Amino acid sequence: MLFAGSDILQSVVDMQKGFLKGVHVPVIRNICSLLERVRYDAYVEAVFHAGKGTLWDKETGWTFPAEPTLPDIEKILAAKNPLRITKTVQSVFHGNKDLVAFLHEKHIKEVHIVGVDTNDCVFATALDSFGAGFYTYVIEECTASSSGETIRAEAIDLLRNIDITNHSKLIAEKELVALD
Repeated sequence: MLFAGSDILQSVVDMQKGFLKGVHVPVIRNICSLLERVRYDAYVEAVFHAGKGTLWDKETGWTFPAEPTLPDIEKILAAKNPLRITKTVQSVFHGNKDLVAFLHEKHIKEVHIVGVDTNDCVFATALDSFGAGFYTYVIEECTASSSGETIRAEAIDLLRNIDITNHSKLIAEKELVALD
């Protein structure tokens, strides 16, 4: 999803192997296609982990090791010199770097978000991006959920309801570049 003649754009990619359960091959292909076909003015690579002592561990007893981005996606991103943000919460806006300052420095006005989990990290990042004053769009074809398609669809419905996906009713009349 890109608007013809749009403002400067930025892409946030949040994609670690540990959240995939073998059914997300299309989303990997779609993210690679998007990153190869669309030139963004800036890129952010989000890396999530929840180690011992984090709030995840303390409140839920759940931990998750730091993992690199999936190799196919990481290879494409490497050539684009992304800002790499490590986070221990859902939103990349609450990671180890000041994303809002980075976006303002790059004169970014519109943020596109891709990755997993649609109902968790992608959702939180989208809300924080919008709340920080950026036009925000979750690229639906480039998201998945480790909790299954039902919860992903519910998250997409919520995001569409506030018009922050590439298929939201508010932007349906604009010229879009769709993924095949």
